[in-house]
Amino acid sequence: MTGRPLTLITTSLCLATGVVLGVMLQQEFPLAVRTADSTNLLGRTLDYVDSHYVDEIPETKLVNGALEGLFSNLDDHSRFLDVDAMREIESEARGHYGGVGLEVSLVEEYFTVIRTIANSPAARAGIAAGDRVTEVGDQTLRGKRLDDLIQMLRGKSGTEVTLVVERDGATLRHQLRRERIDYTSVEFSEPAPGIAYLRISLFSDTTAKKVGEYLDRISREVPATTGLVLDLRNNPGGLLEAAVDVADLFLDKGLIVRTEGRAADSKMAYFATPGDNTVTLPVVILVDGATASAAEVVTGALQHAGRAQVMGSTTYGKGSVQTLFGIEGSRGIKLTTARYYTATGLTIDGRGISPDVPWTGDADDLLGYAVQSLQSAAAPHGGDIAVSEPRDQAQ
Repeated sequence: MTGRPLTLITTSLCLATGVVLGVMLQQEFPLAVRTADSTNLLGRTLDYVDSHYVDEIPETKLVNGALEGLFSNLDDHSRFLDVDAMREIESEARGHYGGVGLEVSLVEEYFTVIRTIANSPAARAGIAAGDRVTEVGDQTLRGKRLDDLIQMLRGKSGTEVTLVVERDGATLRHQLRRERIDYTSVEFSEPAPGIAYLRISLFSDTTAKKVGEYLDRISREVPATTGLVLDLRNNPGGLLEAAVDVADLFLDKGLIVRTEGRAADSKMAYFATPGDNTVTLPVVILVDGATASAAEVVTGALQHAGRAQVMGSTTYGKGSVQTLFGIEGSRGIKLTTARYYTATGLTIDGRGISPDVPWTGDADDLLGYAVQSLQSAAAPHGGDIAVSEPRDQAQ
């Protein structure tokens, strides 16, 4: 892979297997030699396993296993990517992936379907919002994370996967064939006269352009628009650059986000650019516990600048940056290279962003409440909808 690496904001090292006699090991392969360079030790260990393991193992499989073990000692977001995984993550960053077309979130400790993508394998099978996914490929999801479930659902187009879901006490089993899913990361509607609604479900490399097109359409075709709802609920993140570009559409000055890591090129500061067609409409941002990473960058930047009022529940709290690097053989690594910091100078990692208006009611009613708030603010003698002053500290 060549060109600029993608900047993303979505087991212990065990190289030898089997039982080996200690005396024999010390004679033929002295692991404890202190003068051996660590790199040489790794290579010699692979050679030893290759020549002595009871079964012949392809060299590629040995190397891949060693790399997977290496990354298991890092954070949950860093991992080695084989050819298929590399292809999938690059495709997702560009707006499509191989999967079944489900959007899933953790609701009351259950993996719950939020929606199905139209004309997807999941939609054709009748899987619906509110269904609880309990098994994938005959594997229980007990103890799994949301990231684990997403990886289990996705895969090469044409491959099959079995899903078990629960609905109203009934257990349903579905055999689905994965397809290419073209991700519509931005959706527009007008839930009430004068109120525009944009839902961003993922930050891909086309998201900012699409948001800009919708905003131009609003200013051109709906001049009476008095407020905008930006829905970032269940948005797991995506490309950092896309989040910065979207935030810049609403800001004309100030720091959006900065990143800091050990490498020189991981220390970056992203500022809003003046002089562009900055949106001036009052904005409400909707968030929840599944609003993460790049979505938190946008939320934090607009909240801190006093540009938007945030409604919902505390966000996920993923404040690290992953970079996708290609290595030989069409494989790659997704590596945490930096942490990002809001304009307040603090990271939200593990903390999340607190809403200005906490919401404990039904999630389906939050949009209506946001619309009413914008309408009230636009009415004569209405109240302020945007935060009146920039935030002095992170939430």
